[in-house]
Amino acid sequence: MDVTDTRRTGKASTGSDDDESDVALMDNSVSISMVTDNTYGTIDEQEDAKKSAFFGAIQQRADGRYGAEGWGYEPEGVLLSKLNVGFFKSLWHLSQLALTSWREWMLFLTLPVTVAAYIWVGYYVMLAPGYIYTALINDDLDDFIYRCTVLLGWVSLISVIKVFRQFITSWISNEWRNSITTTIHELYMTDLRYYTIQINAAGVDNPDQRIVTDIKGVTTEFSKILGGSAGSGGLYEGFGNILWYSVQTAQRAGWYGLVMAYGWSALMAVFSVLLINVVAPWVFRQERFEALFRFLHVTVRTRAEDIAFLGTGGHERNSVKKTLDHCVDNTKKIITRQVYLNSVEFAFGYLTTLIMYVSLGIAVFSGLAWNFTPESERAQWIAQTSGSFISLLFGFTILIQMSTQTSDFVAFVMRVSELHKALLAEKEKRSNGHQSSAGGSRDEALLNTSSFSVSDAQELQTDKLQITSPAGDVLVTSLSFVLKQGDSLLVMGASGGGKTSLLRVLRGLWPASNGSFSRPPALTDGKGGVFFLPQRPYLAYELTLKQQMMYPNVNVECNDSDDVFIDVLGEVGLTGIVRRVGGLNVIADWQVMLSVGEQQRLCLARVLWHNPAIAILDESTASLDVEWEKSVYAALKRRGVGVLSVGHRESLIPLHNKVLRLKE
Repeated sequence: MDVTDTRRTGKASTGSDDDESDVALMDNSVSISMVTDNTYGTIDEQEDAKKSAFFGAIQQRADGRYGAEGWGYEPEGVLLSKLNVGFFKSLWHLSQLALTSWREWMLFLTLPVTVAAYIWVGYYVMLAPGYIYTALINDDLDDFIYRCTVLLGWVSLISVIKVFRQFITSWISNEWRNSITTTIHELYMTDLRYYTIQINAAGVDNPDQRIVTDIKGVTTEFSKILGGSAGSGGLYEGFGNILWYSVQTAQRAGWYGLVMAYGWSALMAVFSVLLINVVAPWVFRQERFEALFRFLHVTVRTRAEDIAFLGTGGHERNSVKKTLDHCVDNTKKIITRQVYLNSVEFAFGYLTTLIMYVSLGIAVFSGLAWNFTPESERAQWIAQTSGSFISLLFGFTILIQMSTQTSDFVAFVMRVSELHKALLAEKEKRSNGHQSSAGGSRDEALLNTSSFSVSDAQELQTDKLQITSPAGDVLVTSLSFVLKQGDSLLVMGASGGGKTSLLRVLRGLWPASNGSFSRPPALTDGKGGVFFLPQRPYLAYELTLKQQMMYPNVNVECNDSDDVFIDVLGEVGLTGIVRRVGGLNVIADWQVMLSVGEQQRLCLARVLWHNPAIAILDESTASLDVEWEKSVYAALKRRGVGVLSVGHRESLIPLHNKVLRLKE
């Protein structure tokens, strides 16, 4: 039987007798007429630019996580993770995601009102010791009892307010996390951006960590920065104290007391901001190292058996240790830089008392303090003036001692904002026509444009399709074929010959560099259309056995009886697992419960249950023996499913009507 191989020449066939054909189909049962019209359609410059950018992004990722310059190289986002205008723009950008309704605004405004009430009541708590000192000096028991009773009332009220303040701060944090995460989730999980962002946005590392950890870091830290935590105040309390106690201090200690407080605090604030910008970029970098460290451990856990079969895990051990070293070394840099930041914070805290005494001394020894204060109330004046001064400086202390907390917060904000902007850029590409707008469900919208169309006809057709690798190598040229419902085509060839790349193009994950193709819409609702089955079995989290067969349409109303599902499982040899796990409606850790072969059979049962018009299988029977492989293809043939298979095994050839060989 004559076979003509597909050559990776990068040159289209002209259709002349002297040309070596780039595509041939080996016919197992019927005569196949070859497409001889090899005239290429033109691709405009805009399409070339899109595809060039696409492949450029892939090549950037191939150079390494941090680019070709090596591990020490950092993308622009690290350099921008500082307390500057860019940070405040990013913070405003995220706050718009959190405050999207009047309810969220009302909840947000409740916090400053609560803090204002806390400061107001705290002022009267601060005044109480002065009155009590006066009562003690005057030996006035009745006044002493009265002042203590009043103090008890104020203390009870401020305790209630503080509890409510902590409650509302935590509640706001949780609500904001929900709002921001929901918005980013919707972008991330729509139009397969969880896939495209890894290709197009190479600089946005670990989107999973940014969604799970960094968003929580943003909302938790921001709510604490605004409203405070159990052991410290927040911005609202800091600025509230400064405003209220500036007036009280000026009235009691004069303008020079106020100038000393502001001058001292401003000096420390300048040092704090400068030192925050020294620490924040390294915190940003630490988040990246920690994400990689966690990812490597997850890989060891999820692929433990594969690693054990292949060896002792020496490479994995070295990789984890190397990443741990990076985490530890970078943490040392953060600790070293935080020494200076902590020095400013602690010095300000301890020297505040000294500044207070100096200011009181100036007021007393200049005579200002006693000019309008009776001798019997001097103790009261000292207690209340020192309290006002301390409260004023405490406002500044709150702001300055947020330095370390702010350095973490800046890193979180920049990472989350960077992810959201990258997702919006992906969405914008779709809006501008970078992705298919030919119809079908929203899951059809990926990277192809003019080369891809969704057809109502239940067939797959390619016309002079050319596929180019991210490195620029032409893998397939002038590929033309038609696969009708009930027909079957086997794609064979050496590894790296373009087999899986062809499937990526057909799914819409990669653009074709030339030519065009059409296919039914991807199966997303009900039955029919085209169903793609990847090489590695995928069993989704927290689904029953029945739902695993229905995936990805687990939410579609299903009227099939349990017998239908059991019969399908029987066609792939899995009837026994129903008894083993206790029924179709049991949730289990299927990747642990089932062997790799059983997982692959369950995924094939998924195809049989969906009964698509076209099934595209990538090495999907590699773990099955020859007899069960025949049985599965017979079941597909009985259902009239058109099959495009990728495989290496010669046993697949008799199971297909046509064979397409891709060869170096």
